[in-house]
Amino acid sequence: LAALGPAPLLRRPGPSRPALPIRANLIASTSGLVASLRGMRGVWRAALVSSWFWFAGVIALTLLPIMVKDTLNLGPNMVTLGLSVFSLGIGAGSFLAAKLMRGTLSLRLAASGSLGVGVLSLALGATTHLPLAATLILLFLLAGAGGLIAVPALASVQGLAPKESRARAVAGANVLASGTMIVASIGLTILFHLKVTAPEIFGGFGAATLIVLAAAAARPARFRPASRP
Repeated sequence: LAALGPAPLLRRPGPSRPALPIRANLIASTSGLVASLRGMRGVWRAALVSSWFWFAGVIALTLLPIMVKDTLNLGPNMVTLGLSVFSLGIGAGSFLAAKLMRGTLSLRLAASGSLGVGVLSLALGATTHLPLAATLILLFLLAGAGGLIAVPALASVQGLAPKESRARAVAGANVLASGTMIVASIGLTILFHLKVTAPEIFGGFGAATLIVLAAAAARPARFRPASRP
């Protein structure tokens, strides 16, 4: 290490808004974050897309073990395999999204990913007697489609936010995502209590995803190119 010479020092950026007040009221400060996020139209739209990814993630990761054990009648080792395949799919989809974006900000890939999530969720809900290999392929493709949603959405939140508000935009997007995950968990609890099966929930979620995608397509938004380092 000594032969490489001294390590370069990172320049301290300093606060971009030093006069921004910090409120001790947790509820007020959190609602303020979301309100400021809502005021940035392009960022707000990207944050909603990102939140939908986390909403879908909670549903998929909750239903996956149930599908493997109850629908496919397989043991816990296959649950671990399913989770591993799902994780690999997320990674593959995220890598592909980063390559296809090529330094630009756009939610077109997220729209394609949402279409894939909707169609594949419908397929998982409609086909309850698929072989294990076919089910794993569907799970991999579903997770890959999720990766196509996550990367463009998160990149747009950071890239479209004004420099002085970027940290608050990311924080607000995280608050919004946390809220959607809570809603997804509560919704699943209610559906399980009503004896709705995992394939039926997958199918309903797929239909809901396609409906949301159609509504979003009716209100297109334009995004500026991302700045290159």
